[in-house]
Amino acid sequence: MRIVAVDPGGATGLARYDSETDALEALQLPPLEACAWVEQSLSTGTWDACPPGAGADLVVAEFFTISGGTLKKSRGGSYDALHTFGAVKYLAWRAGVEFASQRPAEAMGLVSDGVLRAMGMYVTGDHARDAVRHVVLAGVKRRAIAPERLVGR
Repeated sequence: MRIVAVDPGGATGLARYDSETDALEALQLPPLEACAWVEQSLSTGTWDACPPGAGADLVVAEFFTISGGTLKKSRGGSYDALHTFGAVKYLAWRAGVEFASQRPAEAMGLVSDGVLRAMGMYVTGDHARDAVRHVVLAGVKRRAIAPERLVGR
């Protein structure tokens, strides 16, 4: 299973993972560049870290809710997150790829930095790492990643 994960925001975390090869690529980009990266991932299936194929089977994005607290922290980043989430959802729909959203607490609760290190999936960059957490959570939910790999919790 090929999973594309997005942690939307002013610095958008991105990850793509191929469960057949265990290949992972993760990075952080500004919102519009991130959307272009997702579009390329869905349309060509040519991934730097993964062999060419049919593109992604699943796009997962962190669900983002604006509250009074988030507005105090970063109004611009909040809007970037909402816009990126919507654009990514549209890109998945247009490509005919399943889209799912996940709560940040769910990913953080199951996939700690220790788990990522033990799985060999720890990456630098907070937002890129959060996107990898969403890859792992989605992979476990869809049985593309064995729950036994979540050691080091």
